[in-house]
Amino acid sequence: MIAALILALQAMSPQSASPDLRCIVDRISAADRAALGQSARRGDESLGPAGERFEDAAVGCARELTWTPQRASDMSALSLSLIFQDESGRLLQEAGMPVGEIDAWFQRQSEGVRTEPDVSEDTSTRLVETLNGQGVALDRVQASGQLIGVYLAARVMIERFRLGLPIVH
Repeated sequence: MIAALILALQAMSPQSASPDLRCIVDRISAADRAALGQSARRGDESLGPAGERFEDAAVGCARELTWTPQRASDMSALSLSLIFQDESGRLLQEAGMPVGEIDAWFQRQSEGVRTEPDVSEDTSTRLVETLNGQGVALDRVQASGQLIGVYLAARVMIERFRLGLPIVH
């Protein structure tokens, strides 16, 4: 799934990111991607051993590809966002949440909403109302709130990159 996300991002992006993103993502095992997703789901401040291996991969890629410090920081943040989107999307689907509806809702929002790193309470409320209107019980939406937040934050980061806006760290 991440490979498809990278290809889609490359097709939309004003910058060529695919080889840079692949460098990091391809070094992260499926188990570590899952662990990173679980850490994000729990809201852990530290990403633990999987986060350390992610950081090692990012440092190795920066050195091998001679990235500037800014490029290294951006590619690290974007790679982590791709992993978070992929893993949180998978977990949301497993929880019975309609990820396609979340994606459709996101695409209908203004560019300002799609690129704002801090999701407002009003925006969150609109999403909850949309999902509830699609037949998802309010308690299920609330139970998945942290995971939905991770998914949206990843989408925002990717959208910012796609539009050539600074990546917020």
